[in-house]
Amino acid sequence: MSKNNVILKAVIIGLLTISAHAETSEPLAKRVTVKPVSAFLFRPAYSIAAQTVALNAGTVSAQLAAPVAEIPVRVGDRVAKNQVLVTLDCRDARLSYTSAQARLTLSRKELARAQALKASKAITEQLLNQTENELNQAQVAVRQAALQVERCEIKAPYAAIVMERQTAVGAQVAPGSPVIRLTGTTDLEVSATLPPQTAAQLQTVDDWVFRFQQNDYPLHLRTLIPVVEPTTGQQNARFDFAQTPSLPGSTGRIVGHAAQLYLPADLLQEHQGQIGIFVVHENTARFLALPDAQIGRPARAPALGPNIRVVLDGRYRITEGDLVEVVTP
Repeated sequence: MSKNNVILKAVIIGLLTISAHAETSEPLAKRVTVKPVSAFLFRPAYSIAAQTVALNAGTVSAQLAAPVAEIPVRVGDRVAKNQVLVTLDCRDARLSYTSAQARLTLSRKELARAQALKASKAITEQLLNQTENELNQAQVAVRQAALQVERCEIKAPYAAIVMERQTAVGAQVAPGSPVIRLTGTTDLEVSATLPPQTAAQLQTVDDWVFRFQQNDYPLHLRTLIPVVEPTTGQQNARFDFAQTPSLPGSTGRIVGHAAQLYLPADLLQEHQGQIGIFVVHENTARFLALPDAQIGRPARAPALGPNIRVVLDGRYRITEGDLVEVVTP
């Protein structure tokens, strides 16, 4: 056998040996690094500009025409509900009330006399009815006159702070004339304006606080108004104070964290048309698809054991079912 034939035979035997070994040996494991999923889980934080608003705030007006006799409150005073803010000179109203009472007394006497005459058939039923009607009118007149006397004292409709005195002692007021501007100290809530995409996530937060001057005031989400303002493209959310409220008009931020755990956006990848993460299970790569996940945004974490290992380095070189070797980074 020639030398060339010997070499060729040796090469063929070597190739056959390599081929047989390749067919019988296990596939090579792909090297990856991993970390427990617990190292990545987080609760997204939200911080939105907000303001404390008083549901009751506005101007208190006079309800009858009279001169101002007294204003016992000053700007900055705290007033209770039904506390007197302005006293009017109501001598005319009181005279009208006295006159109405006198007419009522007379009407009662006339009705009693008419009823006696009717019993003896000295007057007609029509005259008796007329007398009864006059009594009813006199009673209404007394109630109206009494109401005018009550209006001589202009009272606070709710607990509030006096913001402005809009009239003065001696000034003549008329029905509808503004006299005192108030801001309520009860029925307070927090108002926040935010984009619709953020508004949709408000329901996932369970620990809202209103942060004002380094103080935190716990809140409850009362409502997300289902209207997008056409001029701003924003929605408005309203929060109730869980405990002591902040000052009316105070401006700060509402701060909260999502109740659910999330995975960071840079951990997500697309694989075979789905978005998710690679994990290692018994030295095998498994792709865990995350419903509703979007590339570039954090994704809600599914219920996973804290020791589930997430693939980091090498995750773009593997596919579902690959054998992997975990190495130390």
